[in-house]
Amino acid sequence: MAHAFSTDDLQALIGAAREALLFGAVVLCAQLSGEARKRAVAAGDAAAAKEARALLGRSRRVLDFDADGKRFAESLSELEHSIITGVVEGRTSAEIGEELHLSARTVEWHLGRLYRRTHVVNRHELREVVAEWLRK
Repeated sequence: MAHAFSTDDLQALIGAAREALLFGAVVLCAQLSGEARKRAVAAGDAAAAKEARALLGRSRRVLDFDADGKRFAESLSELEHSIITGVVEGRTSAEIGEELHLSARTVEWHLGRLYRRTHVVNRHELREVVAEWLRK
């Protein structure tokens, strides 16, 4: 871990973040992956930035939803639950909006809030996170 911080080796940082997450050191993983993401962006390495962002998101989800014992579904409003169900089932924003009597733009606004709360960037990641939480 110390080597990862002290070197310019971006892959060493990402590898250390991955190991920290496997070990259960989520705060350390968040620090390592945050630094890796910053360095990857500065270096223009899109693949490394994406991997670091994914690790950072995983560690933040653990901190936000697992550390205090909250279950994800319990933190959702009825509307958010309906939107997530629609996303998991593969429906478009327009289809979800029609069912909920909302515009597609309103559904997208709520999705944006859900993305920030769950530390994801798109529907695919949201589906993965929800599937992971449902398995627990």
